[in-house]
Amino acid sequence: MKFYTLVIITIFSLITGCSSTNNQKQILQTIPLTQVINHALFSQQPTLSEQAIFELSEVETEQFLAYAKKQLLSGIRTDRVVYNYLENQLTNFTYHGDTLTSTQTVNRAQGNCISLAVLTQSYARILGLDTSFQEMTSEPVYAKESNLVYVANHFRTMVYAPKEIGTAKNINPISTITTRAGTLIDYFPTRDSVYSGSANHNDLLAKFYSNLAASALANKQLNMAYSLILQANNYTPKDPCVFR
Repeated sequence: MKFYTLVIITIFSLITGCSSTNNQKQILQTIPLTQVINHALFSQQPTLSEQAIFELSEVETEQFLAYAKKQLLSGIRTDRVVYNYLENQLTNFTYHGDTLTSTQTVNRAQGNCISLAVLTQSYARILGLDTSFQEMTSEPVYAKESNLVYVANHFRTMVYAPKEIGTAKNINPISTITTRAGTLIDYFPTRDSVYSGSANHNDLLAKFYSNLAASALANKQLNMAYSLILQANNYTPKDPCVFR
């Protein structure tokens, strides 16, 4: 698996498309999104918990901590440790369109960009590091399969350095912008990638569940798709894209 400076290769994540006019969005924002579903038509199914998504095996956790200890003793900054570990461990990583948990991604050495963003979050959490995410869009933006429209985009992760390191305020007294040192990990760097918005932990989870919902819908598993969409909505209740 080829790596670039401060970036890691990853893959497109397929999520259900969202195309609404401003008027439609305004209407949806005034109505709880779960009210647009006829719940009587579906039977709710059990879905993965948040803990299960990010959980790593005891063996993998110990291996990562041992690696981190050596890196830190060598003077490597904590956020960079996460990148270095991913680079070393994912050398033979294979693109696979499925959205996987952290444990599945490690065991199978495959997955998509959401899988890798989830895995990165697991390692960052072990070291007590903060993260944020950026959503990137690349051409082709849309793809249609049967009656489903997919949006091609991917996430990249900013793993921040510990708070006591590299934090500086903008010298402009009018500005309240604060910058923090960190390592930006782009899993699928391409020339035509365009930044489409910032994202947080809840957005990542919503993408995870909505990706699984899209797969369930494609396989005509309607009750599971319904259940996963409800889970996605729990994390981003004001995002109409979850239901489109």
